[in-house]
Amino acid sequence: MNVLMIGAGGREYSIGLALTKDENVEKIYFAPGNGATDTLGENLDISDFSELADFVEANDIVFIPASFMRTTSLFLGKFPANITKGTSFLTRISM
Repeated sequence: MNVLMIGAGGREYSIGLALTKDENVEKIYFAPGNGATDTLGENLDISDFSELADFVEANDIVFIPASFMRTTSLFLGKFPANITKGTSFLTRISM
């Protein structure tokens, strides 16, 4: 599975590091990420939520949002209800 982490801090790096040890995780994307996250996956230069939503759909990503509720709710609002429901479990465990 492909994963997207939104953020550029130590929390995103730590979760990303743990995900690199999961054999089910194929690729990790970070938006925007930082120098350390770049060693774990691919940093994305996408800050617009609509563009990020398009990237998620185009790359078959299982979404793990940032822990900030405002960011999470704004981003998840860009998806149809069925996609949002599919990500709600991952939303809860990443907070």
